[in-house]
Amino acid sequence: MRTVPAAFFAASAVAFGELQGQIRLAVGPNVLVSRDGDVSHVESAVAANPNDSLNLVATAITFTLPQGGYVNKTYATFDGGFSWYDARLPEERDLGSIDPKVAFTPRGTALQVGLVQGMSVYRSEDGGRTWLAPARLGRGYDRVAIAVDRSTGPTSGQIYVTGNLDGGPRLHRSVDEGRTFDALVTLPGIVVTDVLVLSDGAVLVPLYTGPDLRLPENRGNPMASYGTVVSTDGGATFGALRSGFEQQRYSTDSTLRRRRAGSIVGDNTATFAADVRSTRYRDRVYAAFPDMRWTRGKPRIAVVWSSDAGVTWSAPTMVDVSAPASASQFLPAIAVNDSGVVGVMWLDTRAAAADNAYDVFVSASIDGGETFLPATRVSSETSRPAGPGNMRPGLGRLRYAGDTLIMDFLSGYSRWRDVGDYIGLTTDAKGIFHPVWPDSRNGTFQLETARIELLTDAAVAVATDSVTRSVGVVLDPSRFDAAKRELVVPVRIRNTTADTLYPPIVATLTSVGDTMLVRNGYMRPEDIVTILNATNGKPGAGASFDFSRALGTLGLLAPGAVSGAVNVKLRVATPAASGLRWRVVVSARARRE
Repeated sequence: MRTVPAAFFAASAVAFGELQGQIRLAVGPNVLVSRDGDVSHVESAVAANPNDSLNLVATAITFTLPQGGYVNKTYATFDGGFSWYDARLPEERDLGSIDPKVAFTPRGTALQVGLVQGMSVYRSEDGGRTWLAPARLGRGYDRVAIAVDRSTGPTSGQIYVTGNLDGGPRLHRSVDEGRTFDALVTLPGIVVTDVLVLSDGAVLVPLYTGPDLRLPENRGNPMASYGTVVSTDGGATFGALRSGFEQQRYSTDSTLRRRRAGSIVGDNTATFAADVRSTRYRDRVYAAFPDMRWTRGKPRIAVVWSSDAGVTWSAPTMVDVSAPASASQFLPAIAVNDSGVVGVMWLDTRAAAADNAYDVFVSASIDGGETFLPATRVSSETSRPAGPGNMRPGLGRLRYAGDTLIMDFLSGYSRWRDVGDYIGLTTDAKGIFHPVWPDSRNGTFQLETARIELLTDAAVAVATDSVTRSVGVVLDPSRFDAAKRELVVPVRIRNTTADTLYPPIVATLTSVGDTMLVRNGYMRPEDIVTILNATNGKPGAGASFDFSRALGTLGLLAPGAVSGAVNVKLRVATPAASGLRWRVVVSARARRE
C-alpha cells in the first residue's frame, strides 16, 4: 500500500478506467478538534498553510460565549491535524458572532472572516495561535466568503472577501495582507456563494441568480440558477453576468414541512472550488450541490465543471451512484489539491431512514470531475443532532420593547440541526485532504477531522516484528453515569516512536485499581473497579483493548499520528474510586528494516 505520488496524476496518458481498481481513498482515524466544553459547534471551515503542510486553521460558530451565547472561534494544528489548540478572536469575548471562514495568504498569514459588529477580518501571523485586531468592512452582511490570490502575477497576495447585503452581493479587496480593505464593489445576482481566484489572478465570483426566495410566490419553486462574473484587473471591475447551470432541490415550503417532521436535511446552495495548480486541469472550476433530478424525494450530490472560467458548464455527474435509495445527501464541500484531484465530502442519512441522523462520506475524481471513486465513509460513528447537548439553549439576542427586556434563545438543534450552511474541506501542500465537520455522536456538536489520502493497493513487502512500545496517550472528554456508576474514558494512542506501527495494536492494563482507597487499606483492588468492555473479556488486571479498528482505513499508525478513540468502559464501586491509576503496556507490530 503506497501513497499515490503527485506526478502520477499528471500523466494524462493513463486512462482512469485502468486506475480505478488500483486506487482507493484511505481515511485516517477521526480526531477531536474542539476540546473547549460540552457545547454545540456548527458551521465549520478549514484552510491549510501553503508553506507548511502541518499547519491548518479551522473555525466554527461555538456556544462558548461567557454569558451563554454563541461566538466564532478558531482552532490551529501544527502536526498535520492530530493535535488542535483553540483561540479566542480579539474583541469577541463578549460579542456574539456567526458565519466564519478562514484562508491563508502566500506568506502564511492566516485570515478569519466573520460577522461581528459587521463583517470583520482578523489576521494571525503565527499560524493561528493568536489573532490581531480586525479590519471592519461594514454592517448588514450575511453569508461571507474569502479567497486569496496565489498566482505569481502582479495581483499575487490580494485578498477578496464577499458578503450579501439587502441590496445585493458585495466584494471587498485588500492589497496589504488583510490590514485594510478597499471600498466595496457591487455584484449582480441575488446571493454570492463563493469567491475564487484562478492561476492567472482572474477573480471568479459564482452567484445565485434565482428565483428570489424572498418573494412569497417563489416559495414552492424547486429550481435554482447560478451564474458567474469575472474580473481580470484584480477585482477592480467585473464583466457581465454569464448564466451557468441549474440545480433541482427542495422548495422552501417542502423544506419547512420536512423540518416539522424531524428531518435534518437542508436545501443547500452550490459550493465551488478551482484547480489552480495541476497541469492537465488547471483553471477548471467545479461546483458541488445536492440535486434531485435522479431520485424522487431524496437528494444526491452532483458535480458540474467549467473549463472556460464559467462560460459553459458540463452536465451534472452524480458523485455516489451506489447510494442506497433511502439515503439523503446534503451539505457538500469541495476542494482540489495541487495534482488536480477533486475531493467531495457530504453528509449522508443512509443510517437513518427518517433523515434525522447522518454520517460523513467522501469521494474523489482523478479525471477532472468526469467520474468518481467509490464513496467512502469518513465518520466512524453516526451523528444524531437531537442530542441533549444540542438542546441546551444559548442567548442569541437581547433587546428592549419599552420597559420589557426580550431575550431570544437558540440551541444547536433549533437553529443548526443540519449543522449549518457549510462544512470545511481543504488540502495541504502534500495533497492530503482535511475535512472538519460538526459531529454529534455523543449528543453535542463537536468538531472532528480525519486525514484522507489516495493510496494504491499495490502489495508492499514489509517484514514486521511484534514489539512492546512506549507510546503517548490522548484522552477525549470522559462521561460518567452516576445512576449506573459507569465511567467511559475515550483513549487514543499517539505514536511517539520513529517506527510505523501496524495492527494488532493492543493496550493491556496490568493494573487499574491502584487508588488512594487501596493504598490506605480501605478497599481491595478487585473491589474498586470492574472493566466492562475489554476485548479479551477480563474485568480487571490483564484486560486488553485492541486499537486495530481505530486506525481508519489506513491500517497503520505513522510516527506522530494519533489513533481513533477506543472507549474504556468501567464500573466503579464508589465515586471516589474514579481517581484511578492505570498501568498500561502497548504492543504492536513495527517494520523491520
